[in-house]
Parts: sequence; structure tokens; C-alpha cells
Amino acid sequence: MRVLFTFAGGSGHADPLVPIADEVRDAGHAVAFFGRRSAATVLDAHGFSLFADHDDPAMATGDAGAITPLLELDMEREYRMLRDGFADRIARDRRAGLLRLADEWRPDLLVCDETDFGGMIAAESFGLPHATMLSNASGSFVRAETVAGTLDAIRAEHGLPPDPGFAMPARDLVVSPFPPSFRDPAFPLPENAISIRAGAGATVDEVIPAWMRQLPDRPGVYFTLGTIFNQESGDLFVRVLSGLRELEATSS
Repeated sequence: MRVLFTFAGGSGHADPLVPIADEVRDAGHAVAFFGRRSAATVLDAHGFSLFADHDDPAMATGDAGAITPLLELDMEREYRMLRDGFADRIARDRRAGLLRLADEWRPDLLVCDETDFGGMIAAESFGLPHATMLSNASGSFVRAETVAGTLDAIRAEHGLPPDPGFAMPARDLVVSPFPPSFRDPAFPLPENAISIRAGAGATVDEVIPAWMRQLPDRPGVYFTLGTIFNQESGDLFVRVLSGLRELEATSS
């Protein structure tokens, strides 16, 4: 079987796919990825082939690591970016790219990151099954009221029926790499979802890096802003770590 793993975002969307891809390859199947070259560090380390998506703003600007001033919280802006970016422009571009790739690589199954709507539409157009890998632990961000109307317009262009309830991501299988307790109860997992723990079969030495095992025997605090929002953080890292320094804990 030939399994194509697809991701529309950055490394936070690509990395969760890797443990599944490892298992699929170890089972003897052919594996490849389709997504942004700038997010491929982990893919390269695991020896996966990547069909690079031309729509990669980080590569185009050469400014992937720049830190911009801290943005004020604005959920309407975030929903707008999800709708106009991932559900419209990026979905259209990726669906076209996957059409070309399907003729070249001929996958039997797609495994799509949660926001790769173009990949999901492509799979449905080709009559292929697809699994959706979640990249948002709470499940409260990607909503039907935000993206369904925009995606229906693209679906219509390719002869697919409307999907006002946004059932497409759960059409075949949903995979959650998060503890179930992280999920917002108002947005439960669909019935055909499974929860996994990446690296469950690995040893402690494989999962925990050496530097972490050398930390003092006291509480630890891990602070992260993810793979994209950290670039809009201004001096937030410095301010948060300065505050954490006052705790009787190890901060990183």
C-alpha cells in the first residue's frame, strides 16, 4: 500500500504525523509526505521523502525565525485566517497540487493534518479513504461555522455535494495524539476517533533526552507558544521566564 501523509501548516502540523508514518513504513508500506519544505526537519531526520508544497511563505520570505511584536488577542482575526487561508487559498492550491501528485505517486490512502482541507477534498475527489490527524488538542478552534461555507464552494467546483455540518474530516477515521482529558467537553471527539500516545512502545532513553534526565529533582515548568505563535510574541518569552524564575522549579 502507498500512504501519503499531507500537512498544510508548519512543523506543528507535520510532526504529529511522523509516529504514524514510522509505524506504517515499519509495516512494509510505501510512505511519502506532501507539505512545506520549511517544516521538514523531523521528516528529514526520519528519512522520509517529501514532495514540497510551493505555497510556503516561510521559504519565500526567508524570514521563518523572525520575532515580531506581540499581537493583542483577537479570535476573530484567528478565525479569519483559518477561513481565508487554510479553508480557501491554501485548500485550493493544495488540492491542485495533489491532483498532479496523484498521477505521479498514486497513493492508496491519505493521512491529512487537521487543517489540510485541500488534502481531504482531494481524497474524496479521487475516491480514496483518508484519516485526519488532529493538531489542536482542545478541538474548539476548527468549527463548521467558520469553514464549512468556504469549503462548500470548493467542493462544488469539483462536483462534490455540500457539507454544511463539516462531516468531511471524520469521513473515515480521526486520530488524536492528545490525552482525552485535554479535549473541550463541548467539542467531543467523533465516534470513529481513536486516541494514541506517540512513542508508547519506546524506551525511556528514546523518549526523554539526556539533558532532561540531568535536571534537579524538583518540579519542572515547560513553557511554549507553539510553532507559529511564538513568532508573534515580542518579549513575552523573556517576561514569562523572568516570572517563572521566582518559583522553586526548573523552567525551560
